[in-house]
Amino acid sequence: MDPQEQSKLIQKLDSLGIDQVEINLTQKIYGERKKEFVEKWVRTKKQELDAPTYVYHPKQAPEGKIFKAAEATKLYREGWYDTPAKFPDTGLREVIVNFAKKEWKWIIGTSLVVIGLLIASQSS
Repeated sequence: MDPQEQSKLIQKLDSLGIDQVEINLTQKIYGERKKEFVEKWVRTKKQELDAPTYVYHPKQAPEGKIFKAAEATKLYREGWYDTPAKFPDTGLREVIVNFAKKEWKWIIGTSLVVIGLLIASQSS
């Protein structure tokens, strides 16, 4: 099979999906010439679905969580993302709250230093 014919076949297989392609294989629709190529396509797609992939959720897993690619596809419809960069924009209040949760030690330390300097300057 030449590369152009392979490309067209891959597009056709992708549009049908694994389940339908497997049914077509059992019905010998592809013939002997294409059978080996189609079987390899099915194996590859199944491996892709079993592959581990990181999925992110703004509240439940902002650092990411590993799922099988097949599960990840379903999660994308439920508010999960393939990268944190795709999280929806949050309001200023939520940005400040998230910053405070992560950097509370720095905020308290800086505040104490500023208060200490103010008290020291008042004493002089």
